[in-house]
Amino acid sequence: MTLMTATRSRLSRRPMPRKQPMFHRIFPAEKIAIRTTLLELRGRFAAELAGDAIGRLELAVAEVLNNICEHGATEPLAERPTSAAPDRPHGRAPEGLVPPTVHLCVIQQNAGLACAITDNGVPLPAECFEPFGTPAFTTGLVALRSREAQTGALPEGGFGWFLIQDLTRAICYYREEQRNVLAFTIPLQEGATEDGAA
Repeated sequence: MTLMTATRSRLSRRPMPRKQPMFHRIFPAEKIAIRTTLLELRGRFAAELAGDAIGRLELAVAEVLNNICEHGATEPLAERPTSAAPDRPHGRAPEGLVPPTVHLCVIQQNAGLACAITDNGVPLPAECFEPFGTPAFTTGLVALRSREAQTGALPEGGFGWFLIQDLTRAICYYREEQRNVLAFTIPLQEGATEDGAA
């Protein structure tokens, strides 16, 4: 047996390396790019996860990405005002605005899928991440936030953030310089708590 044949024989006996437990993409927040990314995301994890986990992952990421697409566009840097974000009547970005660039990273872990999504769009309204049941102070009275009360107060039915909160655990949002940073976990089992118990 020649050295070349022996080397090929050893290599053919090695198990194929497992797919990397990470998905990473950088793309513009445009509908076609989002659709392509969601298809690739499903294709990456479909063989390794149960259908309900894939469905929850896809739905949560789609809601976030569609919100960035519809509400995150900014004016070109040369024309951008120094004040607040441009007005978006009916939740649609006016023509001529620049779509944000999105960085999406999903890492498969034992207890769930850790997701991080960043973009350079406009900041998210603070109301999006206030949890249900927290006090809302109005004219000296305290009222608990509810899905019904808050949905009408936010553009486009609340940006879908209530659905995102229902699908995710350990959700975290902050603004770093000119980027939005959103991180959350999709549990592998529906209804699992943050410590992994079902």
